[in-house]
Amino acid sequence: MYTDYKNGGMGKVTVVRKIFGDLNEFKTELAKIVSNSPIEEKMGRLEISGIHSQKVKLWMRRLGF
Repeated sequence: MYTDYKNGGMGKVTVVRKIFGDLNEFKTELAKIVSNSPIEEKMGRLEISGIHSQKVKLWMRRLGF
């Protein structure tokens, strides 16, 4: 997981990669953590609008990842 800056630094997205299992269920639970920010599904990754890396890392650590 990392933060990516697009459009010359104006667009900020948090990228989550290497997701295994039920992607729709993961997106549903992730939307609760990131305050329903838009989540785009790309090839092999999810892009969350905004900077949410600290919240997502803490959530995944509590799940045991």
